[in-house]
Amino acid sequence: MLIKGSTLLNRPLVLTENDQEKHFVDNILLNQYDFSLCYVVFEQKVLADEGRGAVSAPIDESVLNMQVATSGIGSQSTPLSGVGYPETSTSPRTEVRYVPWFNVVNIGESIEYKGYDQQIEEPKECISLTSFFGWSVENEAGEKIGKIKDIIIQTQDQVGVAFEITEGVFSTLFGEGHKYMKMNGVPKWAEQKWIVSSAWNGVLVKEVDDLYTL
Repeated sequence: MLIKGSTLLNRPLVLTENDQEKHFVDNILLNQYDFSLCYVVFEQKVLADEGRGAVSAPIDESVLNMQVATSGIGSQSTPLSGVGYPETSTSPRTEVRYVPWFNVVNIGESIEYKGYDQQIEEPKECISLTSFFGWSVENEAGEKIGKIKDIIIQTQDQVGVAFEITEGVFSTLFGEGHKYMKMNGVPKWAEQKWIVSSAWNGVLVKEVDDLYTL
């Protein structure tokens, strides 16, 4: 099945082992080399970890002076000047979680995944689906074909396969509205451009399912 990548964003994300544990898709990450689906991303509010959320309470100078006067600087009960006793903060913080795409078992009105295999470190060699939105698509001669509006995903193969594009001379040649083209070519990351290969036949289609005919 071919779907627009942007339609996956904000869908409910449900753990199959516990359907009460529900989040919403914040982002989709693609492998930056072959554009296969890497991770589904969501945000979760968690309580501050013990120690991580610890803060030092301010010292009451009058109490400190009294302790010095009655117990002496060396007293076990006397904190060092300028340092207070730690207090554990229970304020929630937002943590970004990354679920490996191979754990996704179903894509419907919600995205279902299995297991508790998650990571909090940002994955390497992956790029956000939305990073491509707004990129210019050009041929090797520098002619503008259009701008990337969305990435079309083949759910069976779990990979980005095409672009939805708008604007550009080639786009308007085929009438009004957005067009679709296969992801033939290479990205120029620094310039935020997608350069189509010389093998591209110049064909754009008007419907997502027409990509099957290319």
